[in-house]
Amino acid sequence: MQSRQEYLRAVKLLPPSLREYALEVSDEIAERAEEIRLRAGRPLSFVVGDE
Repeated sequence: MQSRQEYLRAVKLLPPSLREYALEVSDEIAERAEEIRLRAGRPLSFVVGDE
């Protein structure tokens, strides 16, 4: 995701319990996140770019 704004737009689509967790990540991670991964039986995870 290119910016914190795009990250917040994506997070708003999550169910409330996952949204709370996603909003707790640092600004640095939110700005560099490329993917928010949802997998059955696993915790929410993020793919973060190198730039």
